[in-house]
Amino acid sequence: MNLPEIEYIHRALEQVLDKNRSYVLFGFPNHANVGDSAIWMGTIQALEFYFKKAPSSTYEIIPHTVPLPELSSETQIILRGGGSLGDLWESTQLFRERIVANYPHNRIVQLPQSIFFTDDQKKERCRKVFSAHVDFHLMTRDQESYNQACELHYGQSYLVPDFALALQ
Repeated sequence: MNLPEIEYIHRALEQVLDKNRSYVLFGFPNHANVGDSAIWMGTIQALEFYFKKAPSSTYEIIPHTVPLPELSSETQIILRGGGSLGDLWESTQLFRERIVANYPHNRIVQLPQSIFFTDDQKKERCRKVFSAHVDFHLMTRDQESYNQACELHYGQSYLVPDFALALQ
């Protein structure tokens, strides 16, 4: 593990997450992509190190036909990072927007993502959903995505290394 990257990851977690509150993690990669699996495992390790406990629950991407879980407003929601924020992986993006829209009273932290939109209307829809949430935190894993993140919502954006780098 590269020490500077893990230090940045831990500092970012300290900025946005409360160690004393429960948390859930969405985005288990139930597909054959080794990179997403590495990000998931690095995320689990980083979060368990930070919180000193496992998430209350973990979830895959939930189809729009299936109800979302009921969560206390005190539960922090964490969305797995990767390269799916935008309109290239539409079902993942729609799920993310559904989470942000349906949990308006929860702190939501989007872990480091790369952002890419080809459709301005979809980007505007995302901006409206993200900006409507008062406690949404958006992390990105590259400078270009960070620049876009600053346009996607009114909250704080963060440039943070990919959580695959937290793997030990």
